[in-house]
Amino acid sequence: MGIMPNTRFRPGSPQNERFARLSVVVGDGQDFFLHQTRRTLAQLGVRDIHLAGDGAEALGLVRTQEPHLAIIDWDLAAIPGLELTAFLRRAEGSPAPSLPIIMTMASVDRMKISRAMSAGVNEILIKPVTADALLRRIVSALGTRRKPQVSTTSYAGPDRRQGDQPIAGEERRAGT
Repeated sequence: MGIMPNTRFRPGSPQNERFARLSVVVGDGQDFFLHQTRRTLAQLGVRDIHLAGDGAEALGLVRTQEPHLAIIDWDLAAIPGLELTAFLRRAEGSPAPSLPIIMTMASVDRMKISRAMSAGVNEILIKPVTADALLRRIVSALGTRRKPQVSTTSYAGPDRRQGDQPIAGEERRAGT
């Protein structure tokens, strides 16, 4: 799988240099998708890529490698992607509570998307993954890292509000 011709990603570009400095952990239980994602990341210019075949291995890599981004599959063994995300966001002593997380899914429905977003993922990516879709999700996930992180009793993760300005008193919904 190569870079789609409509992506504005060219060797030597500032974006390519930015990606070359990224460290990424990829967790997927299917070797095909694991290595396909690694190849696509390499084509995008990412040099520091760490692969995990299950959630426990992915958590270990997050602890030891201190990545800038994680791409985690919903269907991971040992620690499923949803539980791994929730642990990273909420656990006391989490190694990376604000780590941008892209969750991949083989199938999708509203309930899965809602659960993933509630766990604190930054982006969702549906398989099969294209280079263009992966590039867009990476740029978006890294961009949301600059947004404030929210931590309440029921949610921890990126601020989901569309604007960058806080909500004024009268604009708040009742009970929030």
